[in-house]
Amino acid sequence: QLCTTESMDAVPEIWPAWRPPRKRTRQETLTSSRRLKRLSTQDLTTYVATQNSVSRNITRDSLSRIIMRPGSRTRLTWDVLSTLMVTYDLFTIPLLAFGYDDMEAIATIDLIITIFWTMDLVAAFLTGYHSGSGIEMRIHMTARKYLRS
Repeated sequence: QLCTTESMDAVPEIWPAWRPPRKRTRQETLTSSRRLKRLSTQDLTTYVATQNSVSRNITRDSLSRIIMRPGSRTRLTWDVLSTLMVTYDLFTIPLLAFGYDDMEAIATIDLIITIFWTMDLVAAFLTGYHSGSGIEMRIHMTARKYLRS
């Protein structure tokens, strides 16, 4: 159907967030720069202290190099492996009632999976997490969060 002038009146306005930002007038620019000049030294000191405390929350310590980022490729691969292991366990644990684990190969696979789940405890302990101000990568903070959860 072709667009007519009647149907154009029915089209709603676009949201202000979707519009490109308007250019500030010279008066608005001068007003905001005057406001900045009026800031006292105390205000600036408070602002800098606030920024330093926020950045300190995200700062990496020397041991944090072994911490995995929660959205990293390594962590994603680990999570996919965990899903595969859970799927394997989902199908094989009920079969244990019928002597499924009597075969040598199955015993080896079960040993590998037990080792994987033990390593998963360590991997979860060494994975950063999202905090309010960023991703927490300090080992003592990730350890505390893991032990509390």
